[in-house]
Formats: sequence, structure tokens, C-alpha cells
Amino acid sequence: MPMPLIRLPACAAVALLALTTLATAPAVGDSHSNLVAVPRLAVPPLDRATIVLVREQFVRAKGLPQKNLFIDRQPLGLLHQKSLLITQVRPGMHTVEASSDCAPLVFEADGGETRLFRLREVINALDVVETSWIEDDPATLEELVEKHELKESQLRPAGQTLLAEKRDKLEKPPADEMDWLQTAMTADSVVFRDVLFDRPFRKDDVSRSFTEQPGVLVLTPAGIVYQLKEERFALPWSRVDRMRFAGSRFDVANPWVGFEHDTHSGGTMVTAFSDQREAFMAQTYGRIYAVARRFWRDAKLAEATPVPAER
Repeated sequence: MPMPLIRLPACAAVALLALTTLATAPAVGDSHSNLVAVPRLAVPPLDRATIVLVREQFVRAKGLPQKNLFIDRQPLGLLHQKSLLITQVRPGMHTVEASSDCAPLVFEADGGETRLFRLREVINALDVVETSWIEDDPATLEELVEKHELKESQLRPAGQTLLAEKRDKLEKPPADEMDWLQTAMTADSVVFRDVLFDRPFRKDDVSRSFTEQPGVLVLTPAGIVYQLKEERFALPWSRVDRMRFAGSRFDVANPWVGFEHDTHSGGTMVTAFSDQREAFMAQTYGRIYAVARRFWRDAKLAEATPVPAER
């Protein structure tokens, strides 16, 4: 059983990054932050994890205000549209919160890894922008930067002052989600109900399983098991090459967790899962991704196979 988590002081959580630049561009921004070319990320040291927070969407014709973000209740940065924030944290449980309208983020970091979280903004039926955080494969960062012309947002002294003045507007940390994650990350198996299963058609593997009825997803150290009545699908972690955001389905903004793996015919395909309940889609996505990533990472380390984000 893993050792208990130790919460470290927030002031020790953020560190400077030694990075090289992907492209050269003049710095822009305002009096609170600079928007500069996104650097190429180096592999972090074993006592740090690199965290990248991306906001690539532009969901309204008129621009939306920046998100005033804090990490472990300490000022982090201003997340503008078409921008990203980069920081480093020590291993352990962390929270990202905002004084502006933005969903909180809870995650557990391991040393030597890079994590990518994308802020997802969806306009609901009441014309209100709803937010959630979607974890994705950090190998997609360069593609996101080029596709959406993203800039890194760097906090200026005036921005530090601005965030310090807004600290009292932060809500209490999401204790329920923190408790759930801490329990799940030390569990022998984690069960998710009301989960949809989607394995898209591939020419190199004509076998296809797809259903609009929910089943039960179980994540264990051995792999993935999905059960729907008498049907059963199992996928060991040894066959999973990559985890990533697999888009949405059914013209609904439900995020799907995708597992890219080999097929018995020698090809590759993506098997994906999503919560069928609209109110829990984003939460379940984050939980499945976090737990699956833990088991998958441990399995790869046990077989001495590097996790892609740490190569």
C-alpha cells in the first residue's frame, strides 16, 4: 500500500522552470501579465512535476475575461483566452482555484512527470458559460499551441498584487473531491457506474463494441474491465500505449476518456468511456483519468516501460 500523502507548504510548491523556447515572438499583454511565446518543456526533476493549464477556446464572439487562478490558495496567474500557464509543484495533492467564475481542479502529482489540463468552456441552454478541467496527454501540447496560436501568460508584479487582493474571494477548497481522490489513489480497485462504452470502428480490426446503454467500469492494477449485462470487455495496461481526451459524442458536450491500445490484428485503436449523466460528465472524466493514469503508470514502471510524458 502506498505511503500516506504529505501536504507540503504552498510556498514550496511553485518553482522556476528551466525551459527553451519553441518559437520567437515579441511579448504582449497588459499591466498585469505578459503573453509570450510558449517554451519547449523539459523533463522535470524527480522532486517536481510540471503542470500546464490551457485555455484554447473562444466560445463567444466577444472575448471573455481572464481567469484569476491560484494554486494551493497562492497566486498562480491570469489565464486569458488563447493562453496557458506553466508551473511546477512538489509531489502530492494540489488544488487550482479561481476568484473568477471557473471550476476548481484537484489533482495528485508525482515527481518527474508533466500534466496537461485543458479548461473546457461550454455554453449551456441558459446561455451561461460552464467550465470544467479536462486532463489530456501532454504530448498534444505542441499541437495545441500551433493550432490555436497560444501564448504563455506570465504574471507581472502588478498581477501578483491583483491576485493577492482577490484571495479573499476564493471559495473553500473542494474537500469532498479531495477526499474522494485521496481514497481512490490508494484503493485496490475503483468502480464507476452509469458509464458508456465506445470502441470506434477500425478497418484493421472489424470487431466493434458500441452501446448507448450504461454499464460498470472497474479499474484495477491489472487493467480495465467493463461489464454490461452478459457482455464483458477487458484491457490489460500492458496493451495501453496512451491515454488522452477522446472528444465528445451524440452532439452532447460529454467528454470521453480515450485509451489508445493495440489490437489482436497488429493495429491500434481507441477505446473510450464517458458518464451518461450530464451533471456528472466532467467530474467522472477527471476521476477516471486520474485513477486510470495511476494504475497505468504503475504498471508501466513495473515492466520498466517509460510513461510517454516522462520520456
